[in-house]
Formats: sequence, C-alpha cells, structure tokens
Amino acid sequence: MSLPKVPLTQHQERIGINIVAETLARMNLVWRETPSTDVGVDGQIEFINDTGEATGQIVAVQVKSGPSYLSEGPNNSWAYYPSDAHRHYWEQFPVPVLLFLCDPETRLVFWVDARQYLRSPVSEGSRAILVPKLSTLEDKTRGSLFANIGEIDGRFLDIDELINVLMERRIDKPGFSMSFFDIFATGLTNIANTLYFGMDIICKVAEARAEIVTTGEDEYQFAYDYMRFVVAQQLADVPWSECMIDWHDRGVVPSWMARLTRRGRQIVDQVYRLEMRLRESGVIDAHPLLHVMQETSVSMQWSPYTYSRIDLSRDLQNEHLGTDYQFAAGPEDIHCIQD
Repeated sequence: MSLPKVPLTQHQERIGINIVAETLARMNLVWRETPSTDVGVDGQIEFINDTGEATGQIVAVQVKSGPSYLSEGPNNSWAYYPSDAHRHYWEQFPVPVLLFLCDPETRLVFWVDARQYLRSPVSEGSRAILVPKLSTLEDKTRGSLFANIGEIDGRFLDIDELINVLMERRIDKPGFSMSFFDIFATGLTNIANTLYFGMDIICKVAEARAEIVTTGEDEYQFAYDYMRFVVAQQLADVPWSECMIDWHDRGVVPSWMARLTRRGRQIVDQVYRLEMRLRESGVIDAHPLLHVMQETSVSMQWSPYTYSRIDLSRDLQNEHLGTDYQFAAGPEDIHCIQD
C-alpha cells in the first residue's frame, strides 16, 4: 500500500517560517503570515515604535529555508538565484521585499532588501541576489529592516512640536543659513498640497541670505537630515527607497515631489493661523497676498539647447516610424500635419 508523501522541503519551509515568526516577536515587531495564495511573498512585518504604537510602516518578506538555499557567494555572502518571474515581481512590488535565508541548524536568518537590490544600478546585470553573512535578523537590526521606507523616529511629534522642531533644526554658516522650516515652506507647490525637494531649492534659500553660497559635507548632511525628518515624521509620501539609491549608489542628492500627508497639511494650516494672529497683532506687516505657507511653481529650466532637443526628438520619431511629421502652430491652435 502506498500513501501520500510529504516533501522534505515543506518541513524546511515551516521551520524557517516559525524561526522568523519567533525572532520577530522577540524584536517587538508584528508578523503577519500570508494565509493563502503565496506567489512570492510569505508575509508582512509592521513596525512598532518605542511607545508601542503600530505605525503602519510595512515591509514584505520572502522566506527561504534549508541548506539548499545557502550557496556560497563572493565577499562573504550567500548567493540566491531567483527566477525571472520573482525578480520582476519583487522589483515592482509597492513596498520593500526582504529576502530571508534561514539556516534551521543554527537558527540564523540572513537577510537583504531584495527589491532595493534589484532596483540598484550597482547590481544591474547580476543573476544572483547576494545576502551578506553578517546581515542577520536580531534585535540590533530592528530599525534596519525598515530603512528603505524611511528611518522611523521613536515617536510622532504633535503638530506644535513639529513646527518648533522644523524651526529649531537649522544650520547657520557664512554662505549657508537656513532651517528645516525654510526648506519645507519654500518647497510647497500645487496649491500647497505637494512638497518639492532638491538641491536647487536649498541653494535658492541660501542665495536669498548670502551673496556667495558654499556647500560641503555639512550642508549635504543637512539636506539628508531634512529628508529623513520629513519621512520619519510622515509629513509627505516621499519615495524613500529611490532617494537612497540616488544618495548611496548614484552619489547625487535626490530630488522629488510628494503629496503632503494629513500631518503635513496640518502644519500648513497651523502655520497659516499663526501668521494670521501675528499679522492681526501688528507684529508682522506684509502684503496681504503674501504668505509663508504658499505654493511656488516648479518648472524645468529651458534654453535654446532644450528646443534643439525637441527638434531632435521629432527627427528620431520620423526616422524610426518612417514618416515625415511636421508640427505647425497657427494663430489659434496647434495641429499636426503629415506630408
């Protein structure tokens, strides 16, 4: 008589899931296993802050357990080779996907942010995802698991505290003087419902207060700290993972435009009320159409070079499509004609 057999891999997978669940519980993180239809994500982890509040900050997890997944890789790492389907699935996933490689014998869990790894230009073309052997799941890595959705502070400040901190966090140097508040207020756009950030806006603020603007390590760190604060306090929906790729892998200061969250809009409203009180008391005297929390239009810089590129774009399209499109602007409309 023959009976159904349970594959050994199923035991290994359950052992790995259980080790991960137990380890995360000791780290005071919420683990939610995918109950059905696992197509590349075994579960989710939610961050719990120091005061015990559930923050809504979530990362996805894929667990691989057993010696078959612990293949030696270069530079003291494990090499995991995902299928093309999983590569595409994890790369486009809406939240970070952490790859956990579990060794049931030692009960160690090695991990890396697979989505970030696949998106990074540094690892482009690599068939393997390299998981550092020194990157293990333990208490000291608690915050690191969420690094690519934003570094999370111990607690959320109330709106009055937020405004005070925005004003108090500042840098005052010859050629570079500003606060977080200056960057936040100047970066408002889209009827003050969207926040823009880039090194250009920081330089504009500095230029308003100094004839010669100087930037160095301290100034770039200040820019990073501002971005981190906005994300940690959830003031805008900043694409933090892409910012980290720009900052660490491409070596450039990120630029982004993000919708304000409810907390961000509350800051705008509270500062507006503060300004109105100071105006009514006569402490501040300014044009009635001028306000601290007011949108600034964001636009690209155009030059004759840009117009030449538009002509080049037309030529490329004509050549590729085998057509001869020309664009003519009349006095009342703009239309497309084909010879």
